[in-house]
Amino acid sequence: GEPPATMASLLLLLPLSLAVARHAALRMTLSGPRRPAAKLPRAAGGGGGDNGRAPALSSAVEGHAQLVAALRALHFDNSALRRLALDGTHGGGPRQVRGAHLVRVAPTELKSPELVATSQALLLLGLPTHLVEGVAEPHLLPPSVRADLSEYFAGNQLLPGADPWASVYCGHQFGRFAGQLGDGAVISLGEIVVEPEDPRAEDSASRPMGATVVDGGGAGGGSEVRRLSPLQADMLGRWEVQLKGAGATPFSRAADGRKVLRSSIREFLASEAMHALGIPTARAAALVVTDTRVTRDAKGKGQTKEERCAVLMRVARSFLRFGSFEICLRDVDGRSGPSAE
Repeated sequence: GEPPATMASLLLLLPLSLAVARHAALRMTLSGPRRPAAKLPRAAGGGGGDNGRAPALSSAVEGHAQLVAALRALHFDNSALRRLALDGTHGGGPRQVRGAHLVRVAPTELKSPELVATSQALLLLGLPTHLVEGVAEPHLLPPSVRADLSEYFAGNQLLPGADPWASVYCGHQFGRFAGQLGDGAVISLGEIVVEPEDPRAEDSASRPMGATVVDGGGAGGGSEVRRLSPLQADMLGRWEVQLKGAGATPFSRAADGRKVLRSSIREFLASEAMHALGIPTARAAALVVTDTRVTRDAKGKGQTKEERCAVLMRVARSFLRFGSFEICLRDVDGRSGPSAE
């Protein structure tokens, strides 16, 4: 038979191949016929006319800049900060957080962030399809636009309405209750609310679930109720956005709150492959690599080296988990949650 390593590779490639095919099908269902990503034309030589290339360049730059404007206009409504217990101290070093679910924190700046990958998960935030398609190849973006996106996706700059926090939760490790764990390398930017383009609130009570009102065209005018596709309807609602690798929190313990490029690429690919296979998972929306470096022992053999830090933007309905409620557990395996008293 085949060597074990070869068989393992084949078993890995099969679901990934299926994932790519399913991802393409979902993308076509959601977006319709694929629009070519907006690309910068080649620099023109000679005079200013050059068959209209200068206007095309201007149009491409304006189109990409629209994505930055759309990001800044996202509708944040951070209900978790209103409805869950919030710690009274902002940030701080490693500590037990008692009587609270969340701690306000701030991402720590990274050197020279550079956006290197995006996915269709950006559509979940309500961003227009043609703008998301336009950043499918970040290296083709105008430098100023790519720099702006990189700053936001790395956490160096906060989007208007973002109010970052880290969550405290408990869990089990090696079969035993470990007590407080928490977001040691993850920072939530907030919750983004996505609504239909024209919600017409006054008509919402009589509107079928998963439907939206659109203006009618033609001589008749008026409006019509158009049922959204299941994928479009599923995009509506509330989405929590996180940055993984954006810096230390009170739950980082002795770690630095950073993630390196190799592990971030692995999670980006695995998350999107699982989604394409129909497995519920957090989505990976964007990946940023930076010039900040940290020391890591990649193989756990005492052979350390410096690696480049990366930040992964993740999106899910919520990142609350079973362990979020275990903070009140008392005396399990000789340990208690931080809010057991």
